[in-house]
Amino acid sequence: MKLIHKLFFLFQLLLFSNLYTLVTNAQILNKPMEEYLGMFALPLEVGNLWNYRNGYLQPEIKQSIIDTLTIEGNKYYLKKYQYSSGYSEAYEYLRLTVDGYYASRVLDSNLTFFPNQDYLYYKKNANVGDIWIQEDRRGVIWYHIILDTIQVSSFWGSFLPVKIVEITDSSLTRYWEYWSEEFGLVQQQNADIGSGGWSLLWGCYINGQRYGDTVLVSVDDEKQNHPTDFKLFQNYPNPFNSSTIISYEISISSFVLIIVYDVLGNEIVQLVNEIKSPGKYQLTFDVTKINKTLSTGIYFYKIFLDKKQQTKKMIYLK
Repeated sequence: MKLIHKLFFLFQLLLFSNLYTLVTNAQILNKPMEEYLGMFALPLEVGNLWNYRNGYLQPEIKQSIIDTLTIEGNKYYLKKYQYSSGYSEAYEYLRLTVDGYYASRVLDSNLTFFPNQDYLYYKKNANVGDIWIQEDRRGVIWYHIILDTIQVSSFWGSFLPVKIVEITDSSLTRYWEYWSEEFGLVQQQNADIGSGGWSLLWGCYINGQRYGDTVLVSVDDEKQNHPTDFKLFQNYPNPFNSSTIISYEISISSFVLIIVYDVLGNEIVQLVNEIKSPGKYQLTFDVTKINKTLSTGIYFYKIFLDKKQQTKKMIYLK
């Protein structure tokens, strides 16, 4: 069994490294948010984020650590889940315990089998054979065991050890997780390998360093046919130094919202926020006229019209 999971994991990492820019027509899995509250994070630091894709390599979920707070005398990190389908959100609290376990706490009892108590999701500096056991509110016993360590070299040029954790309940194997101390959870795989039931780390932002794709939009979103009632055009010039022109066209009278975001999903500025008549429009995004200092890098501008939206990428060079 260990060999099977080693080979399958290495195959997926090869797939990941070769299909970074893959365009696929598969549909996003529409799973309820609570099913994702078993995907956790490390290192714990405000500003870190992780972007995952599903078994069909479609955008799935983004996790970001946004704040800290104290619960029962312990420091926790607040993590936000942003689900790609509908951009719904959920939150949980993470900490590193004094005995070396990474723990999660969800305050909403509807979203977890471990309400208002710590769930130990990983062990810092874990070794093969380490095991920890927990009982949930239903009386089900959960076992976590470090099965093996494998060496991989597919993480944006880094050669890293990845640890395989098998997670089972009282009777059946549920899933396996693959952990890197540097990047956190890099893959989650359920028992049915052929079902597409796995999640793969597609990009992250760790301690000020960006790796891969950290934006929760599909490659298809940029390649797809434009909606018939509006078009968003590529900015010009791109890359740009201080200002660039953004054009869009709408065919119906509607409320239009255009927002610029950074790679972490933070809003930079709203360029349009009003009702517009049918027609073609141009506007100038001038970084010298906004009340923020921008660093060189990738930014995104998104148009919202009724319940539809579209995103384009632009590059700012100082």
